Amino acid sequence: MLLILRDPMIHGPHVRRVQETLEELGYGVGPKGTDGWYGKDTVAAVEEFQEDYDLKVDGEVGGKTWEMLEDIFSTGDALLEEVKDDNWDNIIHIVGEHEHPKWYQEARSPRPKHQIKGVTLHQTGVLMTDTAKRFRSLNAHIAVLRSGKVVIVNDPFDFIWHAQQFSYTDIGVEFNGNLLGLDGDLSTDWDGDPEHQTLTPEMVKAAEELKAWLQEWFARKKATWVYLHAHRQARASRRSDPGEEIWSQIALPWIDELGLHDGGPGWTIGDGLAIPKQWDPTSTARY
Repeated sequence: MLLILRDPMIHGPHVRRVQETLEELGYGVGPKGTDGWYGKDTVAAVEEFQEDYDLKVDGEVGGKTWEMLEDIFSTGDALLEEVKDDNWDNIIHIVGEHEHPKWYQEARSPRPKHQIKGVTLHQTGVLMTDTAKRFRSLNAHIAVLRSGKVVIVNDPFDFIWHAQQFSYTDIGVEFNGNLLGLDGDLSTDWDGDPEHQTLTPEMVKAAEELKAWLQEWFARKKATWVYLHAHRQARASRRSDPGEEIWSQIALPWIDELGLHDGGPGWTIGDGLAIPKQWDPTSTARY
């Protein structure tokens, strides 16, 4: 990855990831904040960071600068209290140990239990540092790390704008990684990033534990789990979210085992896209 100042400016999730990391470390990226545009304010923040850590001061985020950013950020994890759930091997909680995410709306929180009826699956679309600290500003409720840890970031009762209209009824779950929309088809990449990941065996195992945790949560709260959605069903720009691999290996088994519903063949909401046949052979839609 190489981020440099140019015209037109570089834009995308990698830039936002750098901006968020700089902000967390105390280097302001300007009045527009973490907008995903690699402009002069972000360059100035990078240069300040480089000067402080004896790196070449050029305002460019190449291998050494990014490695230093990630190393410093991740080593701060000890400052964040991770509470292990004693009833589960790989589930930890950081609820209340961080600022609310950008799209958290306290006025609508907590959501009444009768309103929470489903779960929406997401992929991050970029490889995040695989620590709980890195996900503390997550615009969703739960993160599945590549290591197999499941992080309960925000209370499932909280309202967070994570998937358009699904945000009102669903718990948002993010899987860490940039996965292709269709397995092996590079044209279905999230944003043209040449680096891609696949689900790790640990993530698949963690998903099983998360499924059981969610079942217990719905039962304990006397709520009814009815739906399992893909983010693409609510937003056309999220065509690859969460991707064929997550839907086929995780969503379909959950649907079959628990009797959940994705809305049925061709079903969407808003400007969303239906589950494609490539993800689910019973579907009639195409990618």
